[in-house]
Amino acid sequence: MMGNRTALVEAVVLALCIACGRAAHATTQADAAGTELTRIVDNLLSNESLYENLEVRLRTESQLGEPINRLPIYLARGDRSSRFVSQQGMLYVSHDGKDVAVSGEIQDGSYRAGFDGLTTRVVDQESVANIRDGRSPDLSGFRPHTIFLVESAGVDFPLSQFLRGDVFLRSLPRFRDMTTRITYVGDDEIQDLKCHKLRIEYLIDSWTDRSRPHVRFLWIAPDRNYLAVRTEFFQSPWNENDDPMEVGWVEDLREIAPGVWFPFRSVLRVFDVASYEHGRHVVANTIKKFVEMAKLDPQYDVGLFRNIEIPNGVDVYVFQGDKLVRKYTQGGAHTQPPQARSFPWMTVALTVAFGAFLAFHRHRRRARAA
Repeated sequence: MMGNRTALVEAVVLALCIACGRAAHATTQADAAGTELTRIVDNLLSNESLYENLEVRLRTESQLGEPINRLPIYLARGDRSSRFVSQQGMLYVSHDGKDVAVSGEIQDGSYRAGFDGLTTRVVDQESVANIRDGRSPDLSGFRPHTIFLVESAGVDFPLSQFLRGDVFLRSLPRFRDMTTRITYVGDDEIQDLKCHKLRIEYLIDSWTDRSRPHVRFLWIAPDRNYLAVRTEFFQSPWNENDDPMEVGWVEDLREIAPGVWFPFRSVLRVFDVASYEHGRHVVANTIKKFVEMAKLDPQYDVGLFRNIEIPNGVDVYVFQGDKLVRKYTQGGAHTQPPQARSFPWMTVALTVAFGAFLAFHRHRRRARAA
């Protein structure tokens, strides 16, 4: 009898030791993954600095697919040429092209903006202009590390900041009601390139069921300056065992200087949520980018960044910080704005991809609350 009790105690002790060992091993693995993620982000930050002074010319094509719900205001197709110049803290951005809505309406896609180190000037569609002290937070240059993530994930800022997670993202209105968790999955191979695979989870703060987050996978190529070369996005309540609701990838990487690589072509394909709910995997939107020229260290006179022409007849809003201090019509009489009225700083709208993501999670939030 005593022997049986001794054997039982030994078995319990052994089981506890195994469980503790597994827990310790899991903790060690998690710590190692966290350390590796920190190393990846630090190396990414270092590589992003190689592109601080940059000129890019590119063409962007967008094409609406065949989703179940096609609203007349949806962009059916677009073809836009863009130019970005980042130089010693100054920035110039221009877009030209025409967008065609589902209704057939043709929309002007022209846009000019410049920051000369002191003042930001913007002219949008030759119909409204903004002037403000300092650099507008909505004015961003071309970042090769986020070539397909601007539209897909709303990342119009450095990728290294995005991968810092909530510490930075909570400061942005579009991410304020989300908890973001980023983990290093392991190494993988994409298009014959060694890549670090990252998993990004989004949880909406108001969700009561937190077991099914939105999930994005991101592949970063360390031998190509830590450029993102592929992304896949899985929308809650589905998971990564289902079809992705979004896929983006780079098709053409070239050296623009010794050891400095650049994505010259990318594709982002977004699938229709409503169709998926009906058992179909239908392309909702495809965005293709073709870089026509990319060079480091541009050398332009400050006039490129300062002399943003405002056509006559355009309404001009002058800001100090977020406060509107003056409104006038270019070429016309100056007028003062009415008291206690504010005009938000003009922003460039994100495309249907990120807009659909936000609309979808808010729809899910209402559904779960009901």
